[in-house]
Amino acid sequence: MTATTDTSIGDPVVDELDTALFAFLLVKQRYPILMATAAEMDRLRGRSDIRRTANDAAIQIMRDSFDMLVIDLYSVRERLTRNGLFDLLKETPSRLSPTPSTAPDSYLANLVTTQVRQAAIRLNGTDQPATLAMVEALCARFIKDTKPLDEDRNRVRAHRYQQKRDTSNLFIVLPELQGQIDVMRLYLEDLYLVITHNGHSMDLADSSGHLAEDMADIIVHGSINAACNYYGLPRKTKENPTPWYWHAREQTLERATGHPDVW
Repeated sequence: MTATTDTSIGDPVVDELDTALFAFLLVKQRYPILMATAAEMDRLRGRSDIRRTANDAAIQIMRDSFDMLVIDLYSVRERLTRNGLFDLLKETPSRLSPTPSTAPDSYLANLVTTQVRQAAIRLNGTDQPATLAMVEALCARFIKDTKPLDEDRNRVRAHRYQQKRDTSNLFIVLPELQGQIDVMRLYLEDLYLVITHNGHSMDLADSSGHLAEDMADIIVHGSINAACNYYGLPRKTKENPTPWYWHAREQTLERATGHPDVW
């Protein structure tokens, strides 16, 4: 998607969209870490020589993070649909109308105009000027498409110990949460394009490093100390002046077994 020179500084619609979009990006960056940690746990648990010393407290921390991911995604959903962006758009439906780009370069202007029109069709079902009825239909469709978040948050996670009947069928398992994240991402991408005539990166910088491997090691081995016993501590030598724990980890996992248990 191509950015243009079209800007809207101090615009309440753009301000609200920016707020919701940043919140979404901040919330969803937990998801790849949870997925990577789960994959690393499966990788380690598949090895017959690893002691089953699972760290229950660390497992609970990961479960809590998963719960809060769903709860926070729902919160972003509510920000959009209740006294937020969609209400502002209902007051000014024309903001969702496809308009020509004002970029000074004709090729860029034509490209962005086409992209804006395509996004407006996805949102409104037409490239004609948007109306209140179109915005209301868009809001209703967004609520329907994200209903699984509503059901999981309100009938499973946020009130887990208040339920009088089994609601486990409403629980979104971790791999399937990607679908709800994608739904929200696509809506926000199109809204941002039509309203601002700009594209927006849908990912924040990843600063997690080796967090997934570390969390999996703590959970499966029980502690970093136990993990170091299994992988062997990398030693600083002339040939290896900057030893890396994760390098020793990968080398060990390439072998059939780890270092002898020294407990």
